[in-house]
Amino acid sequence: TVANEVRDGVVGRGNLPANVELGPMTHEQYIERLRSSPIVVVPLVPTANRSAGQTTYVNALAMGKLVVVTDCLGVRD
Repeated sequence: TVANEVRDGVVGRGNLPANVELGPMTHEQYIERLRSSPIVVVPLVPTANRSAGQTTYVNALAMGKLVVVTDCLGVRD
């Protein structure tokens, strides 16, 4: 799928900036980072049949965060 291709392209990069961490995290780590972030950026991959990532930006909005998200299926809803 397109989402898998994009993810694989990011995961395989060796030249990420020093301030970018990439890898798995526990749910507790995810919530802590979300809570401590003043801005949450969610770069969604455009698809025609679903809106993957919606929970991430909705939770950030519910926490009162400034959210930057790409305009994909379901975002404006």
